[in-house]
Amino acid sequence: MAELRLAQARALNKDQRLREAATALDTLDVTTLPVDQRIEWLTLRTPYEYYGQSPQVALVTMRKIVDLAGDSPRLRLRKAIAEGEALGVEATDAMNPRAGADTIATLDAAADRIAAAGGPIEAAKLRLRVALAAPAQGDELMPQRLAELLALTHANGDIPNEMWGLYIGAMGQDRLGNIPARHALLVQAEAIAQANDYKPGLRDAAKFLGQDALHSGRYDEAERRFESTRGDMIAPQIGQGLAALYTAQGRYDAAEQAIDLADAAMPDAQARSAAPLGGGCWLGAIQLARAHIAKAQGLYADCAAQGNPQVALQGRLGLAQVAEISGNREQARTQALALVDSLAGVGHLTQRMDLSADIAQLLADVGEYAKARSMLSEIVTFAQKNGLTPLEARAHAAAMQIALADGNDDEALRDYAAAGEVLPASDWRTRARLDTLRAIAYRNAGDIATMRKQIDGIVADARKRDDAVVELAALSIDDRENTQSQRIVQTGVRGATLRGLLHAKGVN
Repeated sequence: MAELRLAQARALNKDQRLREAATALDTLDVTTLPVDQRIEWLTLRTPYEYYGQSPQVALVTMRKIVDLAGDSPRLRLRKAIAEGEALGVEATDAMNPRAGADTIATLDAAADRIAAAGGPIEAAKLRLRVALAAPAQGDELMPQRLAELLALTHANGDIPNEMWGLYIGAMGQDRLGNIPARHALLVQAEAIAQANDYKPGLRDAAKFLGQDALHSGRYDEAERRFESTRGDMIAPQIGQGLAALYTAQGRYDAAEQAIDLADAAMPDAQARSAAPLGGGCWLGAIQLARAHIAKAQGLYADCAAQGNPQVALQGRLGLAQVAEISGNREQARTQALALVDSLAGVGHLTQRMDLSADIAQLLADVGEYAKARSMLSEIVTFAQKNGLTPLEARAHAAAMQIALADGNDDEALRDYAAAGEVLPASDWRTRARLDTLRAIAYRNAGDIATMRKQIDGIVADARKRDDAVVELAALSIDDRENTQSQRIVQTGVRGATLRGLLHAKGVN
């Protein structure tokens, strides 16, 4: 029975059906198994613990393997691999994304022990993880160590580890903000999976290339790739990728369902909260759009309390947005300025640019125009270099708002046109923001009929999608029949106003 269950779990893990593998293993009483099988049982359960619960749970299991292997020469390789994986988790886990020199030396020594015990590929994998975890020198080590791993895996026909290496290499390029190089490695990995009809690898490729398409504004491709995937290991990232896509499109019910998918694959509450993409933060954004302010505040507070630095920063950003939307402008300004100081701690360049765009928009909302403007040029340059069209459009929207505040409608319209050239057609949230700002320019020019037609379309769309913030921002420009005041009473959303951007004289 034990051999059958272990074999079943191996097959399920290979197919990335990690929860099913864990369920099969849990039918065995591990305490009754001989040491070899106990180690096998623990090893097979670790992937589910890492992805479905948390890296810390898997870390405990890896250390159990080290203890069980003891000083047995027969189990030396098992011990060395488990020890190296444990050290790798400590160094590369989201709680500590950039390791120091002492940690790097410890990891390199662990890789040497794995190689000496007869595991050259596992040693090369750990050395690649060392480069990913390292400070600046890791960026120089990545290409060399990736080449070493790929040479070993290719020579041994080890498709899973060859693809793993390419994905880690892609993560390194993403950290550097080199999106074309990241894309090239992902395409290479997909080609290997296709050539070998390796279905788990194809699912991984769909996950990573779906994220690539999302960030590059290829929304139809992103949805197609995400929806094509199956498997417990990738469901959290897929669910949150879909949530990001659907939120941009204003499809809030679908976004919530996608987060439910992610949560179902990560039953551990702590793991869900600390997931790298911050599912709770997406839920906070949806609740805030719907004017459920207390719910949004609670969700963002949970994110802000997480040990994952990026999720915590997203949570703090959300809390500042809650303050601004609630009408607490000074509180929002103080929080926004503190966020700017915190950006320096985000070593991942792509993530930093994405957060910078949201913070710049918030700074514009609270009237910190000079500070926001100083951030936007770098964001636009980065987005254009890497083909990140949604990011570029968001930056142009913030720049347009600042130009209107300065009374420079011609410059604002140039930003509107620049955003329109790159914005994905289905990106409703950014489009609604741009069109609302365009309505201000119409009003400033005295074209009230066109302004009202545009506002009516935005308001109708926002009500259909249950986005009170977009609705109220549009109504603030032309409050016919006191509709905005009524909606403020109904929603409690006092800060969603763009009326301060109006400059035209003698226009009702």
